[in-house]
Formats: sequence, C-alpha cells, structure tokens
Amino acid sequence: MDPSVTSAKAFLEKQNNKEEKAAMEETRKQALMLAHMIASSEEPFSKAIREAEEKLNEYLKKVDPQTQKEIMEKIRGYS
Repeated sequence: MDPSVTSAKAFLEKQNNKEEKAAMEETRKQALMLAHMIASSEEPFSKAIREAEEKLNEYLKKVDPQTQKEIMEKIRGYS
C-alpha cells in the first residue's frame, strides 16, 4: 500500500478518535448537569424532571462505568 495512503488513513483514524473522545466528554458533562438538576429539584415530579430523567437514562448507556457511578452518587447525595 502506498505510504501516503497509510499515513492519511492513520491521520483520519486519529481524528475520529479525538472526535469520539470529545463527544463522550460532552455527553458526560450533560449527564452530570442533568443529574444535578434532578437531584436538586424541588419539584421531583415535574414534566421537566421526567424529561431530564429520560435523557439521563440515554446518557447512562453511553458513558463509562466511573461516570455512571459519579452520576448516581450525585443524585443520591441530594436526596
């Protein structure tokens, strides 16, 4: 294979990894923000909280186990 093709492929893979990491970090930040909102809400049964819980459940499936633990601790900490 042509070396320039190989290096271009490597560059694209590296770029994709950076983008995936950035997207995961953004998901993590949003999940933690939602956890804080849910945990500190004075109206635990409001529509906004239900929507936040639904979105947080989506995020929990995407984030790493350490972040999942951090989110659950944040929610329990305010309860």
